[in-house]
Amino acid sequence: MVNLQNTTSLNGLINQAQAGAGSSAANPASSLLGNFSTATLIIGLFAGLVGSAYFLYGKRQENFPWLFAGMALWIVPFFISSAWWLGISCGTLAFAPFVFSKYV
Repeated sequence: MVNLQNTTSLNGLINQAQAGAGSSAANPASSLLGNFSTATLIIGLFAGLVGSAYFLYGKRQENFPWLFAGMALWIVPFFISSAWWLGISCGTLAFAPFVFSKYV
């Protein structure tokens, strides 16, 4: 809402309107993407590609750790908006089937 009582000129009205929309005008894609950054979207894309490969491999070989890791790599990027935490969690999920198949 614009307070018209405190604006004495057109410039004051424009400044007040810009100050009210400052957070959304600084990052116009934030409303479309939520809190996801470009790095998060790229990490999520690669996690989905690796997850698809793991899922197909696990399905064909009937190897459940690879199958579940693939599904997890599809799902996890939807819930983590920090690029660092997403990279760490997707890296861990991508490495987990190797460790599971060797030690378990």
